[in-house]
Amino acid sequence: MLKLGLVFAGGGGKGAYEIGVWKALRETGFDRYVRAAAGTSVGGLNAALFVQGDYEIAEQIWENISPQQILSRKNRAQKAMEKGEGYRRSIFTRAGMRDIIDRNLNLGIFDESGLNCYLACYKVKEESKFMHLFNKLDSKKSDENRHNLFRKLLISEQIIEKKATYFNLRNYTFEERKRILLATSAIPLIFPDERVRNAHFVDGSVRDNVPILPLYCQEKCNMIIVVHLKRESDLICYDEYPNARILEIVPKENLGGIFRGVLDFDPSHAKERIEMGYRDAIGAFADLKDRQRREIAHMSTVGEEMKKERIYRDMIKRQDEEYERLCKNV
Repeated sequence: MLKLGLVFAGGGGKGAYEIGVWKALRETGFDRYVRAAAGTSVGGLNAALFVQGDYEIAEQIWENISPQQILSRKNRAQKAMEKGEGYRRSIFTRAGMRDIIDRNLNLGIFDESGLNCYLACYKVKEESKFMHLFNKLDSKKSDENRHNLFRKLLISEQIIEKKATYFNLRNYTFEERKRILLATSAIPLIFPDERVRNAHFVDGSVRDNVPILPLYCQEKCNMIIVVHLKRESDLICYDEYPNARILEIVPKENLGGIFRGVLDFDPSHAKERIEMGYRDAIGAFADLKDRQRREIAHMSTVGEEMKKERIYRDMIKRQDEEYERLCKNV
């Protein structure tokens, strides 16, 4: 039986592409086979929206998004607090993302839905080091170089755990679910880390941008669709998932880098990326359907041949038994 898993990669503003893939899933009917979803960063938000099951809401979010909404500037009080504490936690606040979650996501759906939703995050081990790491960066470097350096320092100085934490939203309270959604998209340097229960967490894209593991190990999915947000896709070792077929959807066109991609929340660009995701995925899913039809036809043929073989074996067996019976009576 087909047990389909869906993985949405992280990539900030490029995440609109994943909504286009969802649209293609609906049109081909494959969305009915999805048994669990997982995501990192913006892919975590899209995975949660997918589990909620309202495509129109997801599309509306992306087609009406704005840079000011996501890249919320700090107010004077927040800046003064950071100055007094001697360190900066991030460039932007999470006010816009909180508003998107509050207005559009039914946090109770994860209790009601038959689909589990897993979000990838990384736990901060050395909180004091993490807080002051911002000040180590050279302010003369570009924001993109500083961001990449920050990620490398997080790993090299062992400030975050080596293994990702995969939160199954079903197992947490409403407030914790909101915090986890913020944590998985807490891009280091760009947004502040998020506290969940007694620990601090950052964006899962630091190391695991395509969280396949929970769908394979916990959900036992035998087919997993992975939606990437960059052409040089995250390397997947197929040998680690021997019992699952993995279908990768990779953008045919470049979705952009840090500024023209990850931090690009222009609604007109979001619409273009939705269309790109739809075009790339609809072809892949059509090929998949054709392959399924061929496999079913092949299995039917094989089944008929096996049926004939069983009939033949049974006939030979009966003949042998009749021969032995006759021999005994001679």
